[in-house]
Amino acid sequence: MATAAPNAFALPFTLPGAYLRQIAECVALAGVPLGPWLASAGLARIARAAPTHDLRLADFTILLGEALARSGNPALGLLVGARLPVSSHGALTDLALAGVSLRQALGLMVAHSDVRIPLVRMVLGETRRGPAVLIAAAAPLGDLALPVIEAVALSVARLARFVARDARVVSGIDFAWRAPSYAPLARELAECPVRYGASDTAIVFDPALIDRALRAFDAKAMARAQMALKQARQGLAQAATFVDRVRWLLLGSELGFPSLVIVARHLALSPRTLHRRLVEEGTSYRELLDAARRERYAALTAHAPPPAAEIALALGYRELANLRRARRRWRQLADQ
Repeated sequence: MATAAPNAFALPFTLPGAYLRQIAECVALAGVPLGPWLASAGLARIARAAPTHDLRLADFTILLGEALARSGNPALGLLVGARLPVSSHGALTDLALAGVSLRQALGLMVAHSDVRIPLVRMVLGETRRGPAVLIAAAAPLGDLALPVIEAVALSVARLARFVARDARVVSGIDFAWRAPSYAPLARELAECPVRYGASDTAIVFDPALIDRALRAFDAKAMARAQMALKQARQGLAQAATFVDRVRWLLLGSELGFPSLVIVARHLALSPRTLHRRLVEEGTSYRELLDAARRERYAALTAHAPPPAAEIALALGYRELANLRRARRRWRQLADQ
């Protein structure tokens, strides 16, 4: 598979060391010398003590592309996802473990997934086959999107089983591309039915099990996980595209969402300049705001939803009619 153009991305982001080490283990198992592989992206070694590695997105795509080429294994993404320990997701795992049901755990994880897994965007929604976490690339990764999404799908499915303490909660995984030559391996590693050629890539859950009570609510564990993710988000905000900076500012608000004018002030830009920068990156403030509202709505309604008036307030809607219209639009998007 071809790598994405090395100069295509200037976005620095933090790749947790555990992820890089898991890729390295799979590369080494395939008989590839780690030294030349790491040197391809300017890394001399993988530090065992350091919890993270700061990499530009371009460097990560070089490493992943080189790993695929040097190993000759197109199923590398699946192998990495199947090997990732649930602890490698850090505070994301802690937040999920604080949920009182799997639906709530998934909603919490999805709402903050950009901090630990910035290469993909995840949404908790409903499909024709049942409740699901839908996954899509968050950056133009080209051919590398497939192994990245495969790795994330398998690792999130494993995390869901771990949180629920029940392998049956994952009823299947859908991939939005044709079945590859290694499809039988995918079905074996996923430990559940795998379907190709779907309209969306999604981890589908058993409707009868996703809302089952898991444990007593642990407010202290929830607070610790939220604080860790907040600190990570603050660190990442200094090195992001304008789209990511706006998204983090939106998701970081506790009640409602900052206006375009306020967001622009945070970024030391005029509203007109911020709008132009977002258009250059293929989106707009309105689109990012709607996506942020959708993510927060999913988290708020994952378990024992508060009254509609409280949800509307948390989403920055002054009228319940606006919330109802938004819900209809989000349902239509989920059904497409």
